[in-house]
Amino acid sequence: MFRTWYRALFRHLAKRALRLLTVSAFSRQRLAAWVGQTQQRFTVIPNGADHLDAICSDSRLVADAGRFDRRFLLAVASTNPSKNLSRLIEAFGRLDPSLGLRLVIVGGSNSRVFANANWPAVEGVLSLGVVDDAALKALYCHALALIVPSLYEGFGLPSLEAMACGCPVAVARIAALPEVCGDAALYFDPLSVDDIAAVMRRLATDSSLREALRQAGWTRAAVFTWRAAGQRLRDELRDATGGAP
Repeated sequence: MFRTWYRALFRHLAKRALRLLTVSAFSRQRLAAWVGQTQQRFTVIPNGADHLDAICSDSRLVADAGRFDRRFLLAVASTNPSKNLSRLIEAFGRLDPSLGLRLVIVGGSNSRVFANANWPAVEGVLSLGVVDDAALKALYCHALALIVPSLYEGFGLPSLEAMACGCPVAVARIAALPEVCGDAALYFDPLSVDDIAAVMRRLATDSSLREALRQAGWTRAAVFTWRAAGQRLRDELRDATGGAP
């Protein structure tokens, strides 16, 4: 009942709106179908990636030898099942222990919305929960790579955050992630545990690949700024109001 009412409400609001805005072409396509509008009614204004630039990295978290005594791969995601962390953890468990890796997971959970995460018990996985921006930036800066195994993303901001911090990125070949990451990420099938494991193995063992992704990521992230997003939003609002400031 609630879902039906919610959809009807959004269809009604979409018809009345002067402008419909979203963050990616993928989201535009999905939203247009959901609210019964043409894609032409939507304007895409991508998110920025430069909000961590002014944050001082708190490397004390990473320097804690009790928790970061090994090289690590990073995942930034909630416990929402669409984030696909169970497959990521299973894939990590298939890596050779001689690689000396940890998998560090950062993100919140809400037991009122999502059931408790039923993750495989795998040695070397460390879940930190929610961290502040300074700790998050430190993790991006020190990780071997960010892995984004999501089954659905309307944008995928952590991938760009990592790129802006010089962290190599590997993402699922799905939803908005290819649109956002372009040629600056390594791609994998998020439904294949073997494919996820293979990508992690490559990132852990190929320093040349990591450096290439790092350089490509900096270039890619530089395209996405909050100043540009704000200017696009300002222009849309001015147009919608007939040029009023």
